[in-house]
Amino acid sequence: MRKDSVNKNEEPRFDWVVGIKPVPADWTEEQDIEACVAMIELPGGDLGHKDYYPLVLEAIDNEVRFLDSDFDEAIGVIPLERIPHSSWRALSGKAKVEVYRSLARRHGDPDDRCRLERALDRCIDVLKIKDALLRKYIAKPSSVWLIELAQLMDQLVSAWSDIDQMCGTASASKNRK
Repeated sequence: MRKDSVNKNEEPRFDWVVGIKPVPADWTEEQDIEACVAMIELPGGDLGHKDYYPLVLEAIDNEVRFLDSDFDEAIGVIPLERIPHSSWRALSGKAKVEVYRSLARRHGDPDDRCRLERALDRCIDVLKIKDALLRKYIAKPSSVWLIELAQLMDQLVSAWSDIDQMCGTASASKNRK
């Protein structure tokens, strides 16, 4: 969570929570499926479908790819020395965010810097949560509820939306729908 701040030279910062809300102790599988389906649109998602996990995990994978492709596209708008494409592509999502942050600080528009920093902070937070939740799922699938994965997907969508708006990669998001 980010703290509110107001500074004369900076636009106001607002709290956002990047995280997964805890699931109530009395949560049921039926509630989980209903909440997941209500939160995210799944291909072929109807309440009669028995195993939503592969659908949700595939959707998360797609959102991670969209975020990654936004950084691939955004890096091209910063005037800089050539970055070898293969080395850029080999970076993790978090590493791309940090490289982009350092390049944007040197070459970016100072007027947009505060908003961009917040968008990049959000990306880092979401990617950390993604890694932790997916590690937990891989280690013990029954320990992760669908609604937790749906919340993660929602946070990933918000993160790439922020980057689309800040980095001028909105054309990429049009191709997602």
